[in-house]
Amino acid sequence: METVTGEHARAGTGVRSNRSIGRVAILLAVFLSAGLWTTTVAGPASATPEPLPTPSESAATPTPPPLDGPTITSPDSGSFIGSGSTTVTGTKDAGTGVQLQVGDGLEPVCILPQDDSTEWSCSIDLPDGGGLLITAVEVGGPETLSAQISVSALGPPTITEGTPSNGGVRGTAHPGATVTVRADSGATCSFAADSSGSWFCVLGEPLPAGDVSVTATQQASFSGNQRSDASAPVVLTIDRDAPAPPVMSSPTAGQAMPTSAASYAGTGEEGATVTVFADSTSVCTAVVTGGTWSCSGGGVPAGAHVVLAIQQDAAGNTSGASTAITLTFGDASAAPATPAPSASPSPSDGPEPAPAPGTPAPGTQQPTPSPSGEPVPGAAPPTGGGGLWSGTTPFTQTLASTIDGRGQPVWWLAALLALAAVALIAIPARLLATSIAPWRATIADRRRAAVTGRNRPRDEFERVPSVPLPNRTAMAVVTAVLAAGILMFAHPVTGQPAYLRLWFASLIAVVAINVVGLLAQLVVARRARLGSMRVSVRVGGLVAVGVVTALSRLLAVQPALLFALLTELRPTRRPETHEAGSTSSTETDSDAITPRIAGRLALARIAAAAGLGSVAWLVSALAGEPSGGVGAMLVEAVNLTAIAGIGSASIALLPLGPLGGRAILAWSRPVWLGSAFVGFTLLFGLLGPTATVPGAGDTLVGLLLGSLAFAAVGAGTWAWNRHLRPLIDAR
Repeated sequence: METVTGEHARAGTGVRSNRSIGRVAILLAVFLSAGLWTTTVAGPASATPEPLPTPSESAATPTPPPLDGPTITSPDSGSFIGSGSTTVTGTKDAGTGVQLQVGDGLEPVCILPQDDSTEWSCSIDLPDGGGLLITAVEVGGPETLSAQISVSALGPPTITEGTPSNGGVRGTAHPGATVTVRADSGATCSFAADSSGSWFCVLGEPLPAGDVSVTATQQASFSGNQRSDASAPVVLTIDRDAPAPPVMSSPTAGQAMPTSAASYAGTGEEGATVTVFADSTSVCTAVVTGGTWSCSGGGVPAGAHVVLAIQQDAAGNTSGASTAITLTFGDASAAPATPAPSASPSPSDGPEPAPAPGTPAPGTQQPTPSPSGEPVPGAAPPTGGGGLWSGTTPFTQTLASTIDGRGQPVWWLAALLALAAVALIAIPARLLATSIAPWRATIADRRRAAVTGRNRPRDEFERVPSVPLPNRTAMAVVTAVLAAGILMFAHPVTGQPAYLRLWFASLIAVVAINVVGLLAQLVVARRARLGSMRVSVRVGGLVAVGVVTALSRLLAVQPALLFALLTELRPTRRPETHEAGSTSSTETDSDAITPRIAGRLALARIAAAAGLGSVAWLVSALAGEPSGGVGAMLVEAVNLTAIAGIGSASIALLPLGPLGGRAILAWSRPVWLGSAFVGFTLLFGLLGPTATVPGAGDTLVGLLLGSLAFAAVGAGTWAWNRHLRPLIDAR
């Protein structure tokens, strides 16, 4: 073993020290590298999910939770609201606002600002209607949310304030709604609002004089059986005392008047409205001020007319007619002249043209056309292309609706009058005709023998003589033209060209009514397989046309009572074969017509006329004022079709002679009774304005008394022949 000493030993020690320092340095380098890797690599990777917040990031708002959106808790969807307004309530998210929309409109009807509340409410007005959409829109949040419901709404109607009243109440409502008015006295009335929403009805009993409080509700098609809330009460002062008839002091009886701008004056009740009538035509109106009234108007056809006046007070009560006077219109030379001015025009000025009708110069007499249509000397010639062809006739005005003077529907009254007509006229007429039939047959045989002598049977001739008949088409044309001319005389006729236009309109109506009746019978005949049919023209029906027209003129029926059914379908005759000495009768297709078929043919003809008349009545009620000669003729044709169609159907239902009512009665009594009731109801509904004509009350009372007397004669004659006379003869 070698021992190291001296310098060698010190050298070995230095080597070991250097090695130890190197190891320490390596270890430190390793530890430093590990720490550096931890801070630069491992540290950032582990902190990625949760980075250290910066001062700005630490102040940001956390992500809000999702919103619930608005809700509508009241009213319920599908509910009915009868007040016209409602309070809508619901919920919302905190910090948001709500806007309400109604219907399809985008403009909000209510805006609620943003707040921290979660409940909201808003009062809104609702229009009338079904299926109204109420939408709540939530605003102010990160997104727009909404809720929606559907309701029906019908607010109360309104009552127009105004006193005094005779029981009439008026106002506005939803168009087509049925308005019911109730008074605190217990009186009620109902009426349907028109297309503009206006309504009017008259309270029934009990309705004492004095102040009454009235309210109104309404019910529409979309409200089902639910009604609106009651309107605010309105106090009406009931006054049912009719005023005294007015006094017409000018003009005086027998005075000649111009056909245009004629003046009328008199006295009346303060505040009342006076209306002047020429026959049944309203001429002018005026309000009584200071106890007097005056007005002027034209449009009266030339000729003699009965003029009177009535007045209606502020409550709506109508007086009786003033003393009627007869005035002659159209005689300009006899018209009352205004005193001429003292100064006359200078000759250098030349002749001045006469002023046009309707605009008389001061101090001059107004020129008027003569009844014949010739211009009066000194009058200006007519201007415009239409001339007098565009003038008015009694049939130019549209037909009035079936309302009385107070606006109350009178269909119930028309139905009562129809029952009275069946019971007092139609049935007694049939009983009387049946009772006197044997007596009529005896009289007819004696008269025939006296006039024509001995009639030889057809079998005594080798060749049966025949009288040639005129062409059937020519007979139909002549009959229609004559009937159209007769119908015109239901009202006064003058020589104005407008009445020639009226003749054309009347001819259109006659042709239309008969053509429709023939077509209806043709349908029934084909269904019954009757074979060939021919058109029969009743020339003798012109007598019925004239009698009915004269009766309408005599009784001043408004608008008129006319008859125009002059044709019907009959089976075509089979060829006649006669041999000398043969006693066989002529066979025709009429042998195959049973009472049932005959009744159906008659009913089809009558129903077609009534249906056409009803349609024409509706068209006339909807038509406006005519313009020009052609427009006036069309309106006249429609009016005459309505009047003659309904009138012809009603008269044809009488079970007398060749009228269709007799065939219907022989077929089925219930069918005849039902048809007669419907036909007479339409007739009296059309003739309703007759009851409003001044002085019509006395005429109606006279007709009622005459009907009662006729019914007594008819029933008495039938009872005598059917029951009493057989008993007397048996003794």
